Amino acid sequence: MASPGKDNYRMKSYKNNALNPEEMRRRREEEGIQLRKQKREQQLFKRRNVELINEEAAMFDSLLMDSYVSSTTGESVITREMVEMLFS
Repeated sequence: MASPGKDNYRMKSYKNNALNPEEMRRRREEEGIQLRKQKREQQLFKRRNVELINEEAAMFDSLLMDSYVSSTTGESVITREMVEMLFS
């Protein structure tokens, strides 16, 4: 059979048995911190994305209103002379 020293070596090299409890606790805490940071970043991104969409929609609406207002004024009237120049 295998010697006790060899069994002890195998147990220590198996998964987390090689690490002491302090090291395992430190790793768990680091992972928790990283997960919280990622979640916070995702929430901020969602908020920013929603705000950007609302701003873009407002900007698009204002452009539509500007084009509507400018098209209703008498400045952009096509005259007969303009049509004749086009086809000549």
